[in-house]
Amino acid sequence: MLHFNQQQIDEFASMKDVIDSIDTAYHLYNRKNFHMPTRTQVENGDNTLVLMPCFTENYIATKLVTVYPENSAKGLPTIQGNIILNCNQTGETIATFDGTYLTGVRTGAIGGNAVRHLAKQKVKTLAVIGAGVQGFYQTLAACEEKNFEQIHVYNRTKGKKVSQFIKNLKEALHSDIKISEKQTPEKTIQDADVVIAATNSNDPVLPNDPSLLKNKLFIGIGSFQPKMNEFPLSFFDNVDHVLVDSEDAIKESGDLIKPLEEGKIVRDDIQTLASFIKNPTFDVESKDKTIFFKSTGMALFDAVSAADIYNASLVTQKRRNA
Repeated sequence: MLHFNQQQIDEFASMKDVIDSIDTAYHLYNRKNFHMPTRTQVENGDNTLVLMPCFTENYIATKLVTVYPENSAKGLPTIQGNIILNCNQTGETIATFDGTYLTGVRTGAIGGNAVRHLAKQKVKTLAVIGAGVQGFYQTLAACEEKNFEQIHVYNRTKGKKVSQFIKNLKEALHSDIKISEKQTPEKTIQDADVVIAATNSNDPVLPNDPSLLKNKLFIGIGSFQPKMNEFPLSFFDNVDHVLVDSEDAIKESGDLIKPLEEGKIVRDDIQTLASFIKNPTFDVESKDKTIFFKSTGMALFDAVSAADIYNASLVTQKRRNA
């Protein structure tokens, strides 16, 4: 049995590779060539334990993850976990993964994949709301797909966190992208082409200003429970297209549940990104269009990403032994 820690995951998969794995997962999603029971969420106050199993043709992946929102104030990851990969022919456990790290990378890759398929070709400014672990990976993945010239960062809590976040980004990106901290959400998003919200907030973190909430690509990553909302209801007055990473997102995230309940959008307005990739229903280069992509993640992403890393390691080992 193999174990993949952070260093080994990086050895066998770049961010671009994991973004490609997300495309593979969407292909399987369209074909329904998988079995993915509804994830189990057990809440204990503000903390959550999540169990996410998934069967593909060759593998079974099971992720056990904890979500502790207050960890960010303690300098610890908000999301921590482990991923176990089994053979779907024998049931044998063949690999384990640092689920904390792989979850961060693959969730960043989900946002990066949305940028790949939904952002205009010539974008200049990326806005990131939330200077946590997921904001970091979202930014890396977005910059992997498009040549942004500047990044605006806003975090609700002030202090050294944002300056360290920016320092880490500059070291990881190895580019001349201009990265700056903004003091308000309004200033953060006003000139942005792409806006990523990556917080665990129960209350909207984007401004309640319709003039700022249009003609951009918005990516919602943080809210994964009905009580969580990153986007104000007024945002949906201007949305032209709503896409999700899975049908489950419609039932799980307050950022879709509430606007549906209030009649801001209707169920037929929502399509999966998988279906859009297979058969595009609009031109992302169209002017004056507001696009909203909402992700809550799914075990299929973990299964495909873990399997691709495992297979890449086998190929590498075979070459070394040749």
